[in-house]
Amino acid sequence: MKIISLIFLLTICAFAHKLNLFVYEENSKVIASAYFASGAYCNECKVEVYDKSGKLLENGLTNKAGEYIVKELRPKLLIKVEALGGHGAQSEFEVKNLKEEKPEVKDYNLIEAIVSIVLLALIFIGLKKVKK
Repeated sequence: MKIISLIFLLTICAFAHKLNLFVYEENSKVIASAYFASGAYCNECKVEVYDKSGKLLENGLTNKAGEYIVKELRPKLLIKVEALGGHGAQSEFEVKNLKEEKPEVKDYNLIEAIVSIVLLALIFIGLKKVKK
């Protein structure tokens, strides 16, 4: 009976310091909120953000409210939070409202290229006649 009571007590103590991580998207920002099972914020906890291939994108610390705003957004993120004493949590998150900024590339077709060459040739011929 003493062994069962000891195991029960140790289990309760282990969950008392459990670190919880909640990741959400708000106003085109991804916010990671870390807190302990007691409800206390995990302030100044180490945060690491990885992409889907496991490449470290950024790291930093949570603020006094236990929040961290991710700056490097990718479609899929892995966010890890580590508190003092070895407590940690991680969460995979899929960004839904990711605005990908792609450079504008204009496709030139054959007709535009021919018209451009003809215009340049006409300008060159016109300048040659004016020079004479």
